[in-house]
Amino acid sequence: MNRRPDAAAADTTAATGTDSTGRPVRPRTDLPMATTRLLLLLQGEMFRRIAEEGFTDVRPRQGAVLAYLTPEGRRLSEYAELSGQPKQIIGTIADELEEAGYVTRRPDPSDGRAKLLAPTKRGLAELEASRNIIADLEARVADELGEDGLATLVDHLVRAARAVRAARGDSTRE
Repeated sequence: MNRRPDAAAADTTAATGTDSTGRPVRPRTDLPMATTRLLLLLQGEMFRRIAEEGFTDVRPRQGAVLAYLTPEGRRLSEYAELSGQPKQIIGTIADELEEAGYVTRRPDPSDGRAKLLAPTKRGLAELEASRNIIADLEARVADELGEDGLATLVDHLVRAARAVRAARGDSTRE
């Protein structure tokens, strides 16, 4: 494939020529193009709006932890499994978020040797703001696709991710 990295942001419906009847031929948007375009649009909107809410120090890569943050906290290995990122990267992101005041490490009550990464008051506020933004983004998509269409889209994306992971021999869950 000879596509520029920014090709996902390009208008994929632009005519590229004509067929034998003179009708415009439009390129097919493939799965990587469509999902990348959607990811970039959603991520851009998400982080623009989260910054407007006062969380100007949150970075997209930190979503690997923030997206899975729960009030009770999780082990770093759980964030790695859920996000599909290596534990070393999750550890670095956890350090960044801890330094910025979004999370704290505390002992796991079920295993005193293990640590949980849990949100601070600031982390809980960011989590609430993110949930509100996500609800709004999902409502916009549901306005276009319908509630059932949105649910089907999400289900199909999860299943597609599972199929790609299975094809490469990765059994990591969603």
